[in-house]
Amino acid sequence: MQKFVEVARESLGIHRGFWLGATLVASATLACGQRDRDPLVYADPHHGNGGTAGTARGGTTGLAGEGGEGPGPSSGGSSSTNGGTGGGSGGSAGLTLDPNEVYIIARVGATPHYGIAHWRTAQTYSIEIPDPIFSYPAFLGSALIYQDGFVGQNTRTGIFRFNPDFTGSIDDPFTYEYPDDPGGNDERVPAPPCTEAPQDFLTGPGERFIYDCGDSLYENGEAIPPSGLTIVQLGYDDLVIAFDGFDYYLARIGEAAPIGDFRIRTPRAIRATPTGFHIVDDGGDPVLWDVRANGSATRLGTYPLPPAQLLDASIVAIDADDALYNLDYIHNVVRRTLDGDSRVVFPDVPDPSINAQFFVTGH
Repeated sequence: MQKFVEVARESLGIHRGFWLGATLVASATLACGQRDRDPLVYADPHHGNGGTAGTARGGTTGLAGEGGEGPGPSSGGSSSTNGGTGGGSGGSAGLTLDPNEVYIIARVGATPHYGIAHWRTAQTYSIEIPDPIFSYPAFLGSALIYQDGFVGQNTRTGIFRFNPDFTGSIDDPFTYEYPDDPGGNDERVPAPPCTEAPQDFLTGPGERFIYDCGDSLYENGEAIPPSGLTIVQLGYDDLVIAFDGFDYYLARIGEAAPIGDFRIRTPRAIRATPTGFHIVDDGGDPVLWDVRANGSATRLGTYPLPPAQLLDASIVAIDADDALYNLDYIHNVVRRTLDGDSRVVFPDVPDPSINAQFFVTGH
């Protein structure tokens, strides 16, 4: 894996893959304090709550978009066949995720097939997602969207909302009959006035969606006036983190001038908050900064050292409670908190049926 992934068209102002490591991570709404609800099931008014995800043997069925709560991705449907156990496809309601949480994009066994799971219940996952290196999965509200279709399997281009083909656990990933057209039930995300598929996109808090039609960046069909900004991360109230080729800084859409004097050379994870951004800087030990809308920055703390078995953990994310997640090249996921906790949280069983590859989280 490359240590730096640049998939942007910087002349039009989107810069993706900004920190070292191919972290397919957006950022998300910061919750105030600890959340009372179950972090694994998130009821979203736009998509409803799916049926309970199937368990490792047999599974509980449910109708997507209504009824059922439980661990794992909240999509329901009929029980599976062909070697799988657990819930079935999510149908048109899509997959409802909690944007405050960090999820794993994982390879199913050693196959070329990908799914999404929460690290706490990673043996229950939803498939099938295109190769994340090329499709850039991201949150849009509580839905997962991605760019373009499945290479070699169909010719659809555009940005799509992921609808699971199956949710549960597959007994034998090599003999399981994967769908012939895995993106066929995924809904296209409108991007007017693009006459062809958008060339790139960013998402932000409140289901904010900015996309590149080739001639300009657009939002809700309206062109965004050029300002010379290269946008890395969307925040609240038109705040953004921008990149000037050397440093990352606070700015506002439509205004080229930086806000304040705060600069970071090596950000590893960025998450929007109602007052600005939380940024993990890894100039040495990872430090969490609270960057406010006026440009002021306060150091909130330093994360503890990772466990000794963590190897080259260059893929990084933070959740809405500021827990830091690292993923190394042998698929270990480590969770670290500012109060000193540092431990491997995945794999949680010997010989897991999926291999963690990337993270995805809300804004």
